[in-house]
Amino acid sequence: MHNDVRITRANARSFAQISLDRTLASDLGQELFDVRRISRIFRPVAKSIAAGIDIADIRNLRRVNGEIIILVRNAAQFAKLRQVLPRLQALVEQASLRDKVKLRILPAAPEVQLRRNTAIGAPRVASAESIEAIRKKAGSMKPSALKDALASLAETLAKARGPAS
Repeated sequence: MHNDVRITRANARSFAQISLDRTLASDLGQELFDVRRISRIFRPVAKSIAAGIDIADIRNLRRVNGEIIILVRNAAQFAKLRQVLPRLQALVEQASLRDKVKLRILPAAPEVQLRRNTAIGAPRVASAESIEAIRKKAGSMKPSALKDALASLAETLAKARGPAS
């Protein structure tokens, strides 16, 4: 692909446009709008709080049923933010919101269990006819990388088959 080609969406929208879009089927637009507003309210205080979490980050905020929920990762962050909770509540009230500020510990995501691909049963072995057909095809070709690859494949299959081939 050429370096001067840029792939863009025909009608890409910014995060602000999505949050202000009132035509969304669900309340996603309103929730984004509310969370961004709360983030702006918390931003001046967020830098002074040494809790190991950015409370002004929208990933850590939710607004559900008239409650502002700050999601924390562990009990230590919960304890530190609980001490600052009255100050955060005062900021929310100064911004003319009546929502209660609450803290919740976000449970750790479950560890991903990767599936192990193990062979079931005996490994497949190429027949002597298949190995000979690959050798014959490699022998009929002009010198090339493909010819070398086919010859190598025939030798590997012959070794896997055993001394009988």
